[in-house]
Amino acid sequence: MQGAGHLSSWVAVGPENFIQPHGTLHPNTRRVQCSLTHDRGGDPAISKKPRVLCIDDQVTNLRIRTMLLEQFGCEAIAVHDHQSALHAIAGGDVDVLVIDYHLADGETGEDIARDVRVMHPEIPLIMLTGDANLPPSACECVDAVLTKGVSNPAALLDLIEKLVPEAELRPRRQMLFGEPEHQPRKIGKGEKAS
Repeated sequence: MQGAGHLSSWVAVGPENFIQPHGTLHPNTRRVQCSLTHDRGGDPAISKKPRVLCIDDQVTNLRIRTMLLEQFGCEAIAVHDHQSALHAIAGGDVDVLVIDYHLADGETGEDIARDVRVMHPEIPLIMLTGDANLPPSACECVDAVLTKGVSNPAALLDLIEKLVPEAELRPRRQMLFGEPEHQPRKIGKGEKAS
C-alpha cells in the first residue's frame, strides 16, 4: 500500500471500562497498545469506531449500556457523575454523550448537558429518561431524547449513526441473529425430515 502510515495508541480495555470520580481508570481496567494502519492518501483502513461517553449513577444501567454499545462497534466510556463526565471530555476525543436525566444528589442530565454545550458545543448529546414529565428546558439543551421503556436499543444505535455520520456500527440483524449456514428447507406434506 503506497503512502501507508502506522498509528499507535493506548486504549483501556476490560470488563469495567469505567473512569473513576477523579478521572482514573477502574482498577479492573488495563491499558493495551493497539495499532491502526492507514493510507495517508485516503480513508482509514478500518471504519471509525465512535467514542460514546455514558453518564448514569446506576452501575447496572451503565454496564448494560456499555456492553450493548461495545457489541455494536462503539468504544464506550462510563462515568457516574457530573465531574467525572467533564473530566473525561477534557481528557480525550468523545464523539457523542448518552446522559441519564436523573442522577444522584439532585443532579440532572440537563446540568451536564448545559456545561458540555458551553465547553464543547460540537459534541452531540442524547438524553435518556424514564420520566414522562421531562422539563422542556432539558429537551432543548440536547440533540435527542430517548424514553426508557418506550425506545428500543436500536433507536440509540440509529441516533449515534445519525449524529456521528463518519461512524460505522455493526449491522443489527447480523449481530443479533448471525447469518444462517444454510437455509432451512420446508418439508412437504407426506415427507419425512432427514
